[in-house]
Formats: sequence, structure tokens, C-alpha cells
Amino acid sequence: PVSAGGEWLATTQRWKKEYPAVQPRQWEENGSTANVYAFVRYLSSRLPENSLTAVSNGACCVVGNQAYVIQKGSRMANNSAIASMGYGLPAAIGTCIGGSRRNTICLEGDGSIMMNLQELQTILTNKLPIKIFLINNNGYHSIRLTQNNLFKEHCKIGIGPESGDLSFPEFKKIAEAFGYKYYSASSNEEMKKTVDEVLKEDGPVFCEIFTDTKQVWEPKSSTKRLEDGTLVSPPLEDLAPFLPREELKKQMFIPLMDEE
Repeated sequence: PVSAGGEWLATTQRWKKEYPAVQPRQWEENGSTANVYAFVRYLSSRLPENSLTAVSNGACCVVGNQAYVIQKGSRMANNSAIASMGYGLPAAIGTCIGGSRRNTICLEGDGSIMMNLQELQTILTNKLPIKIFLINNNGYHSIRLTQNNLFKEHCKIGIGPESGDLSFPEFKKIAEAFGYKYYSASSNEEMKKTVDEVLKEDGPVFCEIFTDTKQVWEPKSSTKRLEDGTLVSPPLEDLAPFLPREELKKQMFIPLMDEE
């Protein structure tokens, strides 16, 4: 049984080393944006034990579940699979109050936060020590990734400035209008310094992390286009970016589906 440990646990630990959730290249600078995987890993690694975190949908949930370091005694609230937009702020409020008003981290997205902006005032009114980290990928990024994978450029709709039908306000102005102290970061190096500064602050803070609009989630279940143009949905063990078939076969305990 899995509970007995042994070979299975050794195998999973080997996989963690061979296929790390945060890749070395994701810590590299691109000169204009922060990498969301590097951000989530760095932020979570700087939190103390017994910390509280609530994550919203999209990048917050996907990358949060992949790259977040859960410290001893810490709790993380998310709505994985449901992924209702606007979850982050109210979840952080509930997590904070339920956790005896301890310092709480809220990971939100630029699209999601628009569904519940009014809760920014709820946090201030109740003097809740919630630090909001807004991941700004300039649109509905999960939808963008799906459309980029399946459709040609002229078919894009409802994903951000590139589709010509979706935009967002300047969140610096929004945050300051509510009365938040505002921080931002647009590179990995700047992100590290900014995260450290924000975590030293007392009370509510609003921090915007600008990330790459070409950032992909990895590994993830993804439709694969074959050489003849046919679209297929690989099994869950065959995730994008796809491993070479021989490498995947070596990791399997059963035959690959297409070889049965």
C-alpha cells in the first residue's frame, strides 16, 4: 500500500527531482516581466510556518497548486476544478477571519478580481491583515492558452488586448482609490525585492506582479495535434510539454495506451 512507503515514495521523490515544478529557466530574466512560477515559488518560500493563503482561479490556482511551498502548519484555500472567477478576495477574507485574523496572503488575477472588487473595501473596513498579490497577465490567460493551442490568430476572441474586445483598468489607481499601499514588480529580480518589502508591511497591501502573456502552464493536460492535423486528447499521464515516447515509457508501470 502507498501508506507503507518504500518503492512508491522513492519513485515519487525521484520524479520531483527529475521533473521539478519550477524549472531553472523560469528564474531567468526576460527584461520585461516576472515569471509566475518563479513568483509563486519565491513568495511561498518566504512565508513563515502556520501561514494562511487563499488562491483564486487561473494562474493563481494552477501555478499555486504546482509551485507553492506549503510550510509546516500552513493552510491554503483554493477552488481547484470549480475555478469560479472572483473567488480570491472573499476566500482570503474568510480564511483570515477563520484563522483568528492572522496575516493572510491572497493570490488573485487581473480578470478574476474584477468580479468582486467591492471586497477590497471589506478588507479595509474590517482591518484585516491581508496582503493581495495580483498576477497581471493582461487578460483571461487560461482561455488565451486554449485558443492559442487550437485556433489561428484571426479566431481569437475575449482573451485580452490582442483580441480587441477586452481590457482592464490600471490597478494602481484602483488600489490607491480604495486606500491601499501599492507595490509592483515587472521582472524576477524586482519581484524578489518587492515580495520581501510587502511581507514586512503591517496590515493590508496591494502588490501587482506583471507576468508574461506567453507564459504556459506546465505540465498540463493538453490536446495534441498529430502530423495529419488530427486532434487527440492524450491520457492524464501524458502531459504537455510532452516527453519523448521512450522516456515516458520508462516511467510507466503499465503499457502506453497507444501501444496496448
